[in-house]
Amino acid sequence: SGTDPQVARLFRIFSMRMISNYTADLVEAGLDRGAARLKAAELSALTRGLWLEKRLAGSVRPEECWTILENALAPVARAAGCAAPTLGPGARDSQ
Repeated sequence: SGTDPQVARLFRIFSMRMISNYTADLVEAGLDRGAARLKAAELSALTRGLWLEKRLAGSVRPEECWTILENALAPVARAAGCAAPTLGPGARDSQ
């Protein structure tokens, strides 16, 4: 519940950690820290939103979630001179 202080505390910790991890990965990929932090916040919100849509509403299929995330990461990959990521089950097996 959003009114439970412990749940809110855990959510803040989880969110800060996710944004921190995304930021570090994006800086490593070549983005400056400011741009990386903004993109990290965007990806964190997108990831949580997709989870809610998939798990609670059932409004998106898993393959749609992966495509949405791939599309969000493609401009970052291009800017870093990398290939766009391929996500989803089995993606690592095919690389």
